[in-house]
Amino acid sequence: MPVSYPIRSLLYLIFLIPSVICAIFCLYHFITNRALRNALNNHVVIFILGFGVFLNMTDMIWFIDFYRTRRVPIFTRAFCFTWAYIDYAVFVVITLLVAWASIERHILIFHHNLTATPIKRFFLHYLPMAICVVYPLAYYFVIYFVLPCEIVLKETRIGCGVLDCAQSITAVGVWDSLAHNVVPICMIAIFSLALLAR
Repeated sequence: MPVSYPIRSLLYLIFLIPSVICAIFCLYHFITNRALRNALNNHVVIFILGFGVFLNMTDMIWFIDFYRTRRVPIFTRAFCFTWAYIDYAVFVVITLLVAWASIERHILIFHHNLTATPIKRFFLHYLPMAICVVYPLAYYFVIYFVLPCEIVLKETRIGCGVLDCAQSITAVGVWDSLAHNVVPICMIAIFSLALLAR
């Protein structure tokens, strides 16, 4: 049984407020405490929290407003494509960062010598995080702002219906599903269970 839009709006709001407060509190402590800020294992957590707060303060608020009014908050082409871009790109950034964090824990716990020098740290710590951030932002920029997506914008659809652009080309849709959802989620599960087993 589907949940009605007003209930969805209320549920999002109830959980959004404490989520943002907790994330900002944690982010503040990670950034202001030098020991926490310099610890390699906290870098990816800082990125996840930062992107999470950004997603909550934009995308989630737009979802709440949409579910409350049943209309897109600002019905313009620029807003619709920006909403779709943020919804997909930032979500995938967070997913890839969590997947990388689940792999990196093994390196930092069991193979800490792999991050002992600046060069090793660059290739096994900073570069993977940078890829996890830059790749989805660039990929979805191309999907939403470079590739042609002929779609009729609808004020009564989430993201004006622009979200369908990521799935409109079959090969792109398959890549999007596998590379940005299936593989990272499997990696998170496998590496987290492997850490418990070790």
